[in-house]
Amino acid sequence: MRSMIKNKKYTSNRLRGLLSRKRLLVILAVLLVGFGAFALTRDNDKTDTKSPSDTTINTQPATEAEKSEAERAKERIAESEQSTTTPGQKKTVKPVITDTSNNSIKAYVSGIFEDSGSCTATFTKGGTSLTKTSSGFKNVSYTQCEPIKYGDSSLSSGKWSVTIKYSSATAEGVSDASTVDVQ
Repeated sequence: MRSMIKNKKYTSNRLRGLLSRKRLLVILAVLLVGFGAFALTRDNDKTDTKSPSDTTINTQPATEAEKSEAERAKERIAESEQSTTTPGQKKTVKPVITDTSNNSIKAYVSGIFEDSGSCTATFTKGGTSLTKTSSGFKNVSYTQCEPIKYGDSSLSSGKWSVTIKYSSATAEGVSDASTVDVQ
């Protein structure tokens, strides 16, 4: 009788072990199937199916036809931007100061593409004010201000506030203030 009880216990423990192993195997199988489905759907979501060899890059210099087309495109952009203002009214633009180092100010004006404007830097510190002027010129798709040199001026050392005003027959505007540290 004792051996039968032992066998029953042994069989019962063995069945529990088998059941827990089956559960573990089922859980692992479900996880693997889920991960596989995720990986497949993720790969199918890719929209760009070109391989690097499908893309060619032209490294040759631009042809005369390409250059003239680029110039025509710039003129069309400039005309469309200027046509947004009413006749007799100047377009409002906002110059952007890009650099205030090496005793000069550099700035550009987006939204306008012309050679005829002027860029005026106004330096202020306390009650003192000084202005310096340069001209604007076409540069790619915006108007660039010629660098405005201030190192040879009567600016005393210290921190000065500076703004750039752009003005032409068709546009005008003033930049945000920037700080210049004069040595």
